[in-house]
Amino acid sequence: MRRFIRFAVALAAALAVVFVTGRSIAHVRREPETRPKHIRIDEARIAAIDDVMDLIEPVWWTVTIYDGPAAYEESLAPFTRAQRLVNAIQWYRAEVDNGGHGQFYGNSTGIVWRDVLAGFELLGLEEFADNLRASADLLGGDPPLDRREREALLDQLKPDFGEITQRFWELEAQTDLDTVILDYARAHPEEFLFDGVIYVPSSSHVVFHQFIIWFFP
Repeated sequence: MRRFIRFAVALAAALAVVFVTGRSIAHVRREPETRPKHIRIDEARIAAIDDVMDLIEPVWWTVTIYDGPAAYEESLAPFTRAQRLVNAIQWYRAEVDNGGHGQFYGNSTGIVWRDVLAGFELLGLEEFADNLRASADLLGGDPPLDRREREALLDQLKPDFGEITQRFWELEAQTDLDTVILDYARAHPEEFLFDGVIYVPSSSHVVFHQFIIWFFP
């Protein structure tokens, strides 16, 4: 969440780029200029990492949530179940902190809700899991992974997520989720190992690309 604050500060600059370049948000988000980056996450690095986003950096830049369930699954193929679930939790936290469960389910991020639930269960965060289940219950208990289907369901049911979102914020205030995740990773480093090349936005596009992810998912 610390990175979210830094990127939020860059809001004005990012918007300026949109208007100056005339490039569409969709174009910038889906087709950023990229460069290869070799990342090695071994046991020594896992022991030293103090930021969850560093732990899942390869997953964050590789996995797509925008192109439907099949593409989502395919992009997750190189990664472990634990990497997958922590990545989903980070998306969930960002969305609910920014705009509540309505935003989470209404945006592309809703595709990860099952993985978020499994992630909370993996980490022993039963209250978080129960709260997420309550949000899913307002959408029939098993919200579709397809965004258009979720949007149609939201329009039909018009759920009130207010209390559930408030409960998440309360739980988040009481629990250091970063510490819980990092403690799990240090106890199970074999589940977070990575050694390979990924493609990340080039330096001149990193801030804008990340801004787009947070504010226009």
